[in-house]
Amino acid sequence: MAKMRNIIKSSAEYTETFSGFRGIAPEGDNTVKSRLAYCENVYRDYESDTPAAVVSVPGYRRLISLDVGVQRLFAHFGRPMIEAKNGIYLLEEEESGGVKLINVGSVSDKIHTIFQFEEYTYFLDGGKISRLHKTAGDGAEVENSPAPYVPILYLNGEKLESRNLLTDLATEEYDVIDGRENTMESDLLRFSILDQDAFTCAVSGADTSLSGDVYIPGFKKIGGVSYRVEEISDKAFLGNELITSVHISEGVRRIGKMAFYGCSAIKVVSTPSSLHSIDDAAFNSCISLTDVYLRSGLSNIGSSVFAASLNLKRVHYEGNADELSNVDGSEALSVATIVYVSVDESLCLYLPLYSGFESINSVSVDGKAVDFELKYDDNKPIGVILSLEKHWQYNGSRVSIHGTLPELLSDFNGSNEGGGISGRGLIESCTVCALYDGRVFLTGSPRLPATVFYCSRTRDGAISPLYFGEHNYFNDGSKSIPISALLSVGDGLYVMKGEDDLMGSIFLHKGEDTGINALPRIYPVYEAYSGDFCLGSVFASADAPLFLSPRGLCSIEKQTANLERSIAIRSTNVTSRLLGEKLSDARLFSWMGYVTVCCGSRIYLADTRATFIGRNGNTEYEWFIIDGVGAYLDKKRVFRYSAQPTDTYLDVKPGAADEIANDTPYTYSKNGKEYYFVYENKRRYSVYPTEEFSHSGVHAAEEYCVIDNRLYFTADGGIFIFNNDKRSAPASAEYLESVGITKEEYRTLYGRRLHPTLYNFDEVAPRYVIRTVKTDCGIPHLTKSSVKSSLTVKLGRITTALPSCKVTTDKGNYSEFVRIGGSCINFLDMDFSHLSLLPEMDQTVSIAEKEKDWIEKDVVIYSEATSSPISVHGIAFRYKIKGRIKHT
Repeated sequence: MAKMRNIIKSSAEYTETFSGFRGIAPEGDNTVKSRLAYCENVYRDYESDTPAAVVSVPGYRRLISLDVGVQRLFAHFGRPMIEAKNGIYLLEEEESGGVKLINVGSVSDKIHTIFQFEEYTYFLDGGKISRLHKTAGDGAEVENSPAPYVPILYLNGEKLESRNLLTDLATEEYDVIDGRENTMESDLLRFSILDQDAFTCAVSGADTSLSGDVYIPGFKKIGGVSYRVEEISDKAFLGNELITSVHISEGVRRIGKMAFYGCSAIKVVSTPSSLHSIDDAAFNSCISLTDVYLRSGLSNIGSSVFAASLNLKRVHYEGNADELSNVDGSEALSVATIVYVSVDESLCLYLPLYSGFESINSVSVDGKAVDFELKYDDNKPIGVILSLEKHWQYNGSRVSIHGTLPELLSDFNGSNEGGGISGRGLIESCTVCALYDGRVFLTGSPRLPATVFYCSRTRDGAISPLYFGEHNYFNDGSKSIPISALLSVGDGLYVMKGEDDLMGSIFLHKGEDTGINALPRIYPVYEAYSGDFCLGSVFASADAPLFLSPRGLCSIEKQTANLERSIAIRSTNVTSRLLGEKLSDARLFSWMGYVTVCCGSRIYLADTRATFIGRNGNTEYEWFIIDGVGAYLDKKRVFRYSAQPTDTYLDVKPGAADEIANDTPYTYSKNGKEYYFVYENKRRYSVYPTEEFSHSGVHAAEEYCVIDNRLYFTADGGIFIFNNDKRSAPASAEYLESVGITKEEYRTLYGRRLHPTLYNFDEVAPRYVIRTVKTDCGIPHLTKSSVKSSLTVKLGRITTALPSCKVTTDKGNYSEFVRIGGSCINFLDMDFSHLSLLPEMDQTVSIAEKEKDWIEKDVVIYSEATSSPISVHGIAFRYKIKGRIKHT
């Protein structure tokens, strides 16, 4: 056994100081005295009037108790909302202090994910998309399956938008600037280019099988270039006996020689105002021809144009007789009756379809529905025909064609794993979402766990969360390993996977414009990382993206030297504790300026304002811990022994003033006043009720949510809120009257601090604990003795605070303790159970600790009474060196 020998006779005193507390120390690390070996339910309150002190965290209160379990707790535009028993409820606090639930709808299954976009909160429950307007209140209802955006797939025959995965509906549109560009064109026509530079062409002929009504268009696309149809070539339709009518569109200037010679079935010919010349024998031997419509623009008629057309009865002319007499060759019209000021102004527009519609539901012109005909090929509609009474009727109008597409079944990742499921089903079953680049990104579909979908911009430039283009998706890493989180940061979107398969576990995407209408924005991979993977919750801190991994809280940091990013751990000081939690269920938030890791009954507070460089050269956070968060079970009001007699019938228990009475109290009334007592050893001891409650256990918190710096959680059917939301709130008039102070005095007294009655956990007294690191004063080879009454604690001003103090040294049965309860050192001649603090000012309290012959020691300040917070600026003590350890 080692023996002590006093080799130093000096009476010099030395001082050891602990101050500027920065959070919990790693296990066994006593090198930094500004950290605490352990802390529980305390933190640095940067918003208070004593930000340098370590103070008690705000307590929490129960807002409401429910008969049904709460499945989800989330924010709806600054208001708490819950999903419970397939219903969605808004939580509303009334001015009277009460709380009410407003049922705003239901969901078919448990909500998978939630996001807010513009004026709505959107819900995905696996079977549909629902949404609720931000102004929802009494009478509001969740809008189930709101109408998705119907894309315009083609505009004037050019690809404009991509198909929407959320609907089979789509639209094609045409701007009819000049109806000639959209006139009907018969199949089987042949065209030849007249002037390549002038972009003109001619109808050069047709297949011999061409029959029925023939429509000569005003424009024709050849090789992707649009050409004006200026003429019908000589002998173009010579001898065709199947054509029954000819409708020539505006723009055609000439009908060539013998163009329709011998077309024996033609009955009607309609020509445009652009027609200048009908050449020789153009309609010769058209024996069925009865009516011809000519316009006043005609200037030349060739010879024998209507010769042998024996049944021609009427020639309809747009002008009068004088105007017709000025047309060269007009005498050729004498074979029929001329009807002046008569014209066929009708026109057929043909609008080809490109989208592969299964059916066309409606056609509208400038929003007004019109009648239409369809052209089919293999039972599929390939074009829309519109009949106009006047050829200029639709000029300057927009024609919209609304149709239904065949169901889209795709795997989206090339693996065929998603085949057979619609795009809508994939989107609605997503479980992870993020907002980045003004768009909604969704992933986590069970069928395609490695696929990320993102919403699209509509034609008017707005991004719609109800428009997911069929090409708006990408895949990261192995297709079998699910994506666990999406995190939006200023310079990109992080896609984090639940495992690392050496293909990468974290991918950074950035947006790029393509210039392609149907897919104008894509998000390629910018960087990829391996080694760490994400267990679930993520958070974008001011200095770095944060995520929970099997190593604790990690960040993706830019290195100073090369600006590359690397993954670094930021929770070294609490990692051993964090890894004991179920981190896959933990939630990351920002609360009171801290990054909070919420894990059931414990909350870990990462102080991003107090950082240090760790052993690996990475930035680390300081940490505090909140413990015991949840719903306390079987609560019973606590009674304490009275310090003064309350009635002659009752006694005061000696030496037990303010201690908790464990027995169930009795009560009786006398002179209109109620008295409480416990019966012990045949005596009646007076007790009084307190504001706190005892309990049999705690049901750990289940769901957490931060809304406007207010931390809510659910537990055992209850909804709770931490009391930091009551900061600076004026006390009620009843309270001010009861304590005899004015509102101004109250504000002066409490300033930016909480009222002491708000320091409880669901009316149960929490444990507030700080413990210094065990110090050997830098001389581990020497024994020391404390200078009596030299232990001082500088305490902040907190009204009604009743903290306690304990000191532990290596003497006797030394043990590393965390839970305060048993005595770690016994002071026979001192009582530290109640260490009072003055409410009006900070105070340095001296404690008569006089332990001898120790090598190292620590100090604990704690409070376990309701409404008794603590505030500690620093701790110091003096000691003398007693001797050197002699080894044997």
